[in-house]
Amino acid sequence: MKDIIIKGAIIRRELLFLLLSIIIAFGMNIYAIITFETSWAELLTQLPFIILITLVIYLIILFARISFLGIYKLLKIKKE
Repeated sequence: MKDIIIKGAIIRRELLFLLLSIIIAFGMNIYAIITFETSWAELLTQLPFIILITLVIYLIILFARISFLGIYKLLKIKKE
């Protein structure tokens, strides 16, 4: 059985997308706190929901990346 080797560049890229997802989720939470004029303690109390939203955003970004890659490869094959 062969070992699977994941390059450092791929790990860094995926961590960057995850960090982007966390920033978006926290930004959405901060926007909701400001809009609805609630307590800033909700930044910590809503942390499980922020983590869940982060995973959903990451999966949406992943689906979009896979879709664009598939379309790109499909169009590249037709040009040749």
